[in-house]
Amino acid sequence: MNTRVSELEAEHRALGAGLDDWNGMDVAWSYATSAEKEHDAVREAAGLFDVSGLKKVWIKGPDALAVVEKIATRDMSRIYKGKSAYCPLLTDAGTICDDNIIFHVDDNKYLYVCLLYTSDAADDLLCVDLGGRRIIKKKKEEDDNKKIR
Repeated sequence: MNTRVSELEAEHRALGAGLDDWNGMDVAWSYATSAEKEHDAVREAAGLFDVSGLKKVWIKGPDALAVVEKIATRDMSRIYKGKSAYCPLLTDAGTICDDNIIFHVDDNKYLYVCLLYTSDAADDLLCVDLGGRRIIKKKKEEDDNKKIR
């Protein structure tokens, strides 16, 4: 049984979606219509993607920008408060293993949103060498969002 519920789950079910687990949440993977019809609808009108299943990691504290700079593939100091940046997550070999969005929420506070954070490999990528800076990961039992301070 999944512990998280998307705000859009009832709507997905009403539209005939086939739901399956993604990061501890039932999300729509397919609908009663063909994939071709779904593709055409998005190309010709608009599409909505339920991102509720994505993982959210808060990065905050005096070294938050330094942490974000190690994760991001772009100059995050240029992303001002209230804006976000889309970036790939790279392995040490320079290959793309995931994509993410990093929101600059406030001074010394960022929200990192990604898909891959459920695996130990991504966990290792996020716990990068930060030149002696202290990183504390906390996980609340009632909430599966991970926090890095």
